[in-house]
Amino acid sequence: MTHYYRIVGAPTALARCRYSRKTSKVFNSQSQLQLVIGISMKNQHNNKPMLKCPLSMKVIFHFKPPKQHYNSRLNTSHTQTPDLDNCIKMYADIAQQAGIICNDSFIAHIDASKVWSDDEYTEIWFEEME
Repeated sequence: MTHYYRIVGAPTALARCRYSRKTSKVFNSQSQLQLVIGISMKNQHNNKPMLKCPLSMKVIFHFKPPKQHYNSRLNTSHTQTPDLDNCIKMYADIAQQAGIICNDSFIAHIDASKVWSDDEYTEIWFEEME
């Protein structure tokens, strides 16, 4: 069975936790963004059971091209930052935190790409493997 999620907005890479010298504490600068994306994914999951089997994950990150390259880059590969692997980590971690997948270590296969597009959004498919 395949589970599809579409997250509207600019794709985001996972950032490292930050350290505050004032409070001497480590904090996650992306916690609110992760919460919003997690709620969106959980709403699209429709209270289905958590995925607890080996999974194949397909992700397509859609970015708006810079204005000076707008017409020439649509539907071509995106080769600039953010890095693809950091984007994948962000959304795999959020899927786990939102209760969609039991553990991101269950992802046995990943097919991912970054493309230029008219709109900014992320498409994710989780397919149960046998």
